Amino acid sequence: MAVMQTEMAPAQRLAELERYMGTRKTSQWNQRRAEFEREREATTEAILAKRNENGWSALETAQALELKSLKLPRSLELEVAREVSFIEPITDADGGISDAELEAMSRAYMAEQKEIMEVWLPNRRAEVAAAVAAEAARQNSELLGEDDFNPLPDDELSGTGWDDDGETLTEVAEEWA
Repeated sequence: MAVMQTEMAPAQRLAELERYMGTRKTSQWNQRRAEFEREREATTEAILAKRNENGWSALETAQALELKSLKLPRSLELEVAREVSFIEPITDADGGISDAELEAMSRAYMAEQKEIMEVWLPNRRAEVAAAVAAEAARQNSELLGEDDFNPLPDDELSGTGWDDDGETLTEVAEEWA
């Protein structure tokens, strides 16, 4: 029993030290996280105090918080949404385009489309058909013939019954085939 205790004591002590280090790291991590949260809250409160001092809008306050990568309070989010909904879009001061100008632009576009459909599109279809026909002809000329599959040219094939090593070739019997 005493021998076993002397052999196992260092291992037990190491296990205790590892557990202690693990719990210490966890507690330090939790402590740092709590400090970080307190810093974030303090920074958020400082920015909200600046809002009251400087008369910032909700949108300006939200931008200041986002520059610090801080989460917006829910009430501020709602204020920002309300402010943004009141922002009017920028409109054309000179009245924009007249009906006559719009009609002229429409007629020019329709004429361009008509030209495309009557002239350009048939020409393009003919070009594509010619390219496809040329490619098909090229591929047909490159097809492999029966002789391309022959391992030896016809003049090297002989009926001598001898292979390159000088051994006699065995004739194939019908039962093998």
